[in-house]
Amino acid sequence: IGPRRTRTFSMSDNQISPRIYVGIASSGMCHTTFAICLANLTAYFRFKFLAENVTRQDMVLDAVYGSNIAANYNTLVNRARTWNATHLLTLEDDMVFPHDALHALYRRNKEWVGANYPYRVEDNPSFTAVNKQGTSRVITTDESTGIEEAAYTGFGCTLFAMSVFEKVSQPWFLMAWMGNDIYSTQDGWFGNRCRDVGIVPYVDH
Repeated sequence: IGPRRTRTFSMSDNQISPRIYVGIASSGMCHTTFAICLANLTAYFRFKFLAENVTRQDMVLDAVYGSNIAANYNTLVNRARTWNATHLLTLEDDMVFPHDALHALYRRNKEWVGANYPYRVEDNPSFTAVNKQGTSRVITTDESTGIEEAAYTGFGCTLFAMSVFEKVSQPWFLMAWMGNDIYSTQDGWFGNRCRDVGIVPYVDH
Protein backbone atom coordinates (compact mmCIF):
# COMPACT_ATOMS: atom_id res chain seq x y z
CA ILE A 1 0.00 0.00 0.00
CA GLY A 2 1.13 3.55 -0.51
CA PRO A 3 0.55 6.71 -2.52
CA ARG A 4 2.07 7.53 -5.88
CA ARG A 5 3.34 10.88 -7.05
CA THR A 6 3.60 11.54 -10.79
CA ARG A 7 6.19 14.08 -11.85
CA THR A 8 9.16 14.54 -14.15
CA PHE A 9 12.51 14.63 -12.43
CA SER A 10 16.18 14.18 -13.14
CA MET A 11 18.51 11.81 -11.33
CA SER A 12 19.94 14.81 -9.47
CA ASP A 13 16.60 15.26 -7.71
CA ASN A 14 17.60 12.36 -5.42
CA GLN A 15 14.16 10.78 -5.46
CA ILE A 16 13.72 7.65 -3.38
CA SER A 17 11.16 4.86 -3.07
CA PRO A 18 11.13 3.43 0.46
CA ARG A 19 9.75 -0.04 1.06
CA ILE A 20 8.59 -0.46 4.65
CA TYR A 21 8.23 -3.93 6.14
CA VAL A 22 6.09 -3.75 9.28
CA GLY A 23 7.04 -6.69 11.47
CA ILE A 24 5.11 -7.76 14.56
CA ALA A 25 6.78 -10.38 16.76
CA SER A 26 3.79 -11.64 18.68
CA SER A 27 3.10 -14.17 21.40
CA GLY A 28 -0.38 -14.54 19.92
CA MET A 29 -2.59 -11.83 21.43
CA CYS A 30 -3.36 -8.51 19.72
CA HIS A 31 -4.79 -5.73 21.87
CA THR A 32 -7.72 -3.74 20.47
CA THR A 33 -5.95 -0.42 21.03
CA PHE A 34 -2.94 -1.70 19.08
CA ALA A 35 -5.16 -2.75 16.18
CA ILE A 36 -6.72 0.72 16.04
CA CYS A 37 -3.29 2.39 16.11
CA LEU A 38 -2.02 0.11 13.34
CA ALA A 39 -5.07 0.87 11.19
CA ASN A 40 -4.50 4.61 11.64
CA LEU A 41 -0.79 4.30 10.85
CA THR A 42 -1.40 2.39 7.62
CA ALA A 43 -4.16 4.77 6.54
CA TYR A 44 -1.87 7.76 7.07
CA PHE A 45 0.89 6.01 5.11
CA ARG A 46 -1.55 5.50 2.25
CA PHE A 47 -2.17 9.22 1.83
CA LYS A 48 0.98 10.95 3.14
CA PHE A 49 4.49 10.55 1.75
CA LEU A 50 7.24 9.84 4.26
CA ALA A 51 9.35 12.74 2.96
CA GLU A 52 9.39 15.40 0.27
CA ASN A 53 11.77 13.48 -2.00
CA VAL A 54 9.60 10.33 -2.01
CA THR A 55 7.67 9.62 -5.21
CA ARG A 56 6.59 6.09 -4.36
CA GLN A 57 6.36 4.17 -1.11
CA ASP A 58 5.22 0.65 -0.33
CA MET A 59 4.36 -1.24 2.83
CA VAL A 60 3.65 -4.81 3.82
CA LEU A 61 2.36 -6.01 7.20
CA ASP A 62 3.57 -9.27 8.72
CA ALA A 63 3.38 -11.04 12.06
CA VAL A 64 5.26 -14.04 13.41
CA TYR A 65 3.67 -15.87 16.31
CA GLY A 66 5.44 -17.92 18.95
CA SER A 67 6.79 -17.88 22.47
CA ASN A 68 10.41 -17.37 21.30
CA ILE A 69 10.29 -13.64 20.57
CA ALA A 70 13.97 -13.43 19.58
CA ALA A 71 13.44 -16.14 16.96
CA ASN A 72 10.35 -14.30 15.73
CA TYR A 73 12.41 -11.15 15.13
CA ASN A 74 15.07 -13.09 13.22
CA THR A 75 12.33 -14.52 11.00
CA LEU A 76 10.89 -11.07 10.35
CA VAL A 77 14.27 -9.71 9.26
CA ASN A 78 14.75 -12.58 6.81
CA ARG A 79 11.28 -12.02 5.38
CA ALA A 80 11.95 -8.29 5.05
CA ARG A 81 15.17 -9.02 3.17
CA THR A 82 13.33 -11.37 0.82
CA TRP A 83 10.80 -8.61 0.09
CA ASN A 84 13.70 -6.20 -0.65
CA ALA A 85 12.60 -3.82 2.07
CA THR A 86 14.53 -0.63 2.67
CA HIS A 87 13.33 -0.44 6.28
CA LEU A 88 11.91 -2.67 8.99
CA LEU A 89 9.40 -1.14 11.39
CA THR A 90 9.05 -3.35 14.46
CA LEU A 91 5.86 -3.07 16.50
CA GLU A 92 4.74 -4.96 19.59
CA ASP A 93 1.07 -5.84 19.81
CA ASP A 94 0.45 -4.26 23.21
CA MET A 95 1.74 -0.84 22.11
CA VAL A 96 -0.18 2.34 21.37
CA PHE A 97 1.31 4.97 19.07
CA PRO A 98 0.22 8.00 17.00
CA HIS A 99 -0.82 7.72 13.37
CA ASP A 100 2.35 9.50 12.21
CA ALA A 101 4.80 7.42 14.26
CA LEU A 102 6.40 5.86 11.17
CA HIS A 103 6.75 9.22 9.45
CA ALA A 104 8.36 10.77 12.53
CA LEU A 105 10.89 7.94 12.89
CA TYR A 106 11.67 7.88 9.16
CA ARG A 107 12.46 11.58 9.09
CA ARG A 108 15.10 11.14 11.80
CA ASN A 109 17.20 9.53 9.03
CA LYS A 110 18.99 7.08 11.34
CA GLU A 111 19.84 3.43 10.85
CA TRP A 112 18.22 2.58 14.19
CA VAL A 113 15.75 4.88 15.90
CA GLY A 114 13.14 3.77 18.39
CA ALA A 115 10.40 5.44 20.38
CA ASN A 116 10.88 5.41 24.13
CA TYR A 117 8.12 3.84 26.23
CA PRO A 118 7.59 2.55 29.78
CA TYR A 119 7.94 -1.02 30.95
CA ARG A 120 4.90 -3.27 30.87
CA VAL A 121 5.13 -3.60 34.68
CA GLU A 122 2.84 -0.99 36.21
CA ASP A 123 4.86 -0.52 39.40
CA ASN A 124 8.09 0.07 37.44
CA PRO A 125 8.21 3.73 36.32
CA SER A 126 11.29 3.27 34.14
CA PHE A 127 11.62 3.14 30.36
CA THR A 128 12.98 0.60 27.88
CA ALA A 129 15.80 2.64 26.28
CA VAL A 130 19.25 2.54 27.90
CA ASN A 131 21.71 5.44 27.79
CA LYS A 132 24.78 5.25 25.57
CA GLN A 133 27.03 4.43 28.52
CA GLY A 134 24.82 1.44 29.33
CA THR A 135 24.50 2.53 32.95
CA SER A 136 20.89 3.70 33.31
CA ARG A 137 17.54 3.98 31.58
CA VAL A 138 16.64 6.96 29.40
CA ILE A 139 13.66 8.77 30.89
CA THR A 140 11.17 10.56 28.64
CA THR A 141 9.10 13.35 30.21
CA ASP A 142 6.60 15.85 28.85
CA GLU A 143 9.52 18.23 28.34
CA SER A 144 11.70 15.74 26.41
CA THR A 145 12.21 16.44 22.71
CA GLY A 146 14.33 15.19 19.84
CA ILE A 147 16.57 12.16 19.76
CA GLU A 148 19.61 11.05 21.69
CA GLU A 149 22.22 8.36 21.33
CA ALA A 150 21.49 5.18 23.25
CA ALA A 151 23.03 1.80 23.95
CA TYR A 152 19.78 0.32 22.68
CA THR A 153 16.02 0.87 22.59
CA GLY A 154 13.07 -1.45 22.95
CA PHE A 155 11.53 -2.83 19.76
CA GLY A 156 7.95 -1.78 20.52
CA CYS A 157 7.99 0.97 17.88
CA THR A 158 11.37 1.05 16.19
CA LEU A 159 12.56 1.73 12.64
CA PHE A 160 15.65 0.00 11.25
CA ALA A 161 17.31 0.66 7.92
CA MET A 162 17.89 -2.73 6.31
CA SER A 163 21.56 -1.82 5.91
CA VAL A 164 21.88 -2.65 9.62
CA PHE A 165 21.29 -6.32 8.90
CA GLU A 166 23.94 -6.32 6.19
CA LYS A 167 26.56 -4.92 8.55
CA VAL A 168 25.69 -7.21 11.47
CA SER A 169 25.98 -10.96 10.96
CA GLN A 170 23.45 -13.50 12.19
CA PRO A 171 22.11 -14.24 14.69
CA TRP A 172 20.75 -10.72 14.99
CA PHE A 173 18.59 -11.38 18.05
CA LEU A 174 19.46 -13.66 20.92
CA MET A 175 18.79 -13.93 24.63
CA ALA A 176 22.34 -14.62 25.80
CA TRP A 177 23.44 -16.07 29.13
CA MET A 178 24.93 -13.30 31.30
CA GLY A 179 25.71 -15.35 34.39
CA ASN A 180 24.10 -15.36 37.85
CA ASP A 181 20.81 -16.64 36.42
CA ILE A 182 20.50 -13.58 34.18
CA TYR A 183 19.82 -13.54 30.43
CA SER A 184 20.13 -10.56 28.10
CA THR A 185 17.13 -9.27 26.20
CA GLN A 186 17.15 -9.44 22.40
CA ASP A 187 17.30 -5.64 22.13
CA GLY A 188 20.32 -5.39 24.44
CA TRP A 189 22.13 -8.18 22.59
CA PHE A 190 21.49 -6.53 19.24
CA GLY A 191 22.54 -3.12 20.56
CA ASN A 192 25.95 -4.53 21.51
CA ARG A 193 26.32 -6.19 18.10
CA CYS A 194 25.46 -2.94 16.31
CA ARG A 195 27.80 -0.77 18.30
CA ASP A 196 30.63 -3.24 17.60
CA VAL A 197 30.35 -2.37 13.88
CA GLY A 198 29.79 1.37 14.35
CA ILE A 199 25.99 1.53 14.20
CA VAL A 200 24.57 3.99 16.72
CA PRO A 201 21.07 3.38 18.11
CA TYR A 202 18.97 6.48 18.83
CA VAL A 203 16.00 6.90 21.12
CA ASP A 204 13.25 9.29 20.03
CA HIS A 205 11.41 11.14 22.77
